[in-house]
Amino acid sequence: MLKKFKEKSASQKFDMFLNVSFVSFFIVLNFLEWQGRGFPQESELQYTEGLVTDTGFSIALQSIENPKKVTLYGCSYNVFGFINSGSCMGPTYLEPRLGKYARVGWYHQPNFLGASNKLPQLVSLDIEGAEEDLQITYKDTKSLIFDQNMIRVLTTSIFGFGFILFMTKLNNLINRPILYKEK
Repeated sequence: MLKKFKEKSASQKFDMFLNVSFVSFFIVLNFLEWQGRGFPQESELQYTEGLVTDTGFSIALQSIENPKKVTLYGCSYNVFGFINSGSCMGPTYLEPRLGKYARVGWYHQPNFLGASNKLPQLVSLDIEGAEEDLQITYKDTKSLIFDQNMIRVLTTSIFGFGFILFMTKLNNLINRPILYKEK
C-alpha cells in the first residue's frame, strides 16, 4: 500500500491528503458536538421547583424560599455548547408563562476532554397555571437529542461524500491524459 502511495503524483497525494483531512475533521466535529454524552437515566435526574422568570435566555427558575436565587437551565446537552446554542425556547414562547410555578428535571453534563458546561441541562419541564400548561418529558428530550445527532451525522456524511466525489472527479479531469495533440 505504501508502495502504491509513493507511485502517485504530487497532485494525487495532495488530493488524498485533503480527502483524509476533510473526513477526519467531520468525524472529530461530530464526536465533539455529540449531544447527550453522559445523559442520565430518568431516576438519576435532580429536580428543582420555582417560578419561571425572565433572563432573556432559556429557562430560569426563581427559588420560592429565596427570591434572590435564580437558576438558569440550558439545552445544549454537550460540554462545548455555547450560551446561544443552549437556549431551550425563545422568549416569546416563554413570556406567557412568566411567574408561573414550574418543576424542572435536570443534570450536569459530565466533563469531556477537560471541558465542562457548568449550566444545568434541562431534561424535563412542567409549567402549570398558564393558559396552556407546558410539559416536556424525559422521553421527549431523549428523542430530541437522538434526532439532532442523527441529522448531524447524516448532513456531514452527505457533505463529506459529496466533497470526496467532487475532488475525485476534479482530479480525474485535471490528470486526464491528452488523447490528441494540436498540429
